[in-house]
Amino acid sequence: EERRRRRIEREEERSSNNKTKAKKKENSSSLTPKERAELEREKDVKERNEFVERMLNKDKSKRQQKGVEKGDDEEDDEYERRIDMEKRLTRGETIVMTDGSKI
Repeated sequence: EERRRRRIEREEERSSNNKTKAKKKENSSSLTPKERAELEREKDVKERNEFVERMLNKDKSKRQQKGVEKGDDEEDDEYERRIDMEKRLTRGETIVMTDGSKI
């Protein structure tokens, strides 16, 4: 089921990318360098967020394969804090650790 879901996501992404490329080709001559840079930045952010999501899913599946039980509250809390921290970092937020250091 997981493979099927990933395959469907890849197919949708390819379809979406093809449509985006066609639109960019149409608009590329009419865009200013500033607009092109903004589009490129948005694309980079989107790709970074997708990468983080894939890594989180991979980490989650590895945890499940190792037999980590959901009843272990301490590990679950730590895992949730880590996921929250990674998501906040991808959004560009600064995180203050318990020892006062910043990430």
